Amino acid sequence: MMGCNMRPGALGPQQYQMLAESNFRFVLYGIESANQKTLDMLNKGATLEQQRESLQWASEAGLEPHVTVMMGYPWESEEEAQNTIDYVREWFDKGWINTLQGTVVIPYPGTQLYAQARENNWLRFDGPDNWHRFDMREPVLATPMDPEHVMGLVQSLYTSFLTPHYIARKLKDSVKSSAHFKYYVVRGSKYVVGHLLDFRKSQIEDNETQDSLSGVRDLPVDLYTAGGFAAPVPAELITSSSEST
Repeated sequence: MMGCNMRPGALGPQQYQMLAESNFRFVLYGIESANQKTLDMLNKGATLEQQRESLQWASEAGLEPHVTVMMGYPWESEEEAQNTIDYVREWFDKGWINTLQGTVVIPYPGTQLYAQARENNWLRFDGPDNWHRFDMREPVLATPMDPEHVMGLVQSLYTSFLTPHYIARKLKDSVKSSAHFKYYVVRGSKYVVGHLLDFRKSQIEDNETQDSLSGVRDLPVDLYTAGGFAAPVPAELITSSSEST
């Protein structure tokens, strides 16, 4: 089984079918938000409709879409952030999303977003002495909401898909083989619980306390992994998925 990153709107239904026939399964989309204003500000070059279509076509072709979503944009209201959570819940319920990674927005130094943040006074803290805090354990950007609430919204992303329909579908999939049960039920439960703890509201205080005790820490070597990227699919599940198709 193979996987790849994908851009919403890049392929049509036939191309997704070709990917599935070529033994692709895992397809990662940087959705980031379900608000068009945010997509435009991030220069995503995609529309909300293209996001919907791409996820639908990929899932209908037998692929397993994984999406990344972020909370804590300085220009988004609480209502707009909730809009993204609602869309994620809907897409999970329809079977268009298989897994997700939710994080807070981090404007890493040297990026366009970081320059924007400095220009608009969006940064809650800045400078080399604080860059070790750009580690996704707390919001770096000031928003219309307090930092604790932003962390709570990330937690909501991880609980948004726990609808009866989604759970029933995954339980049905898990009885196909012991590998499915191990990955989706056992490992999946640990994954969700782990991220709920990662983005608990008290994490902000924990981060500040640890800084005062240990001083400046090095940035993670792999920031993408440090953000909570999903664990690789186990080999036995790859085999069973290939056999089932």
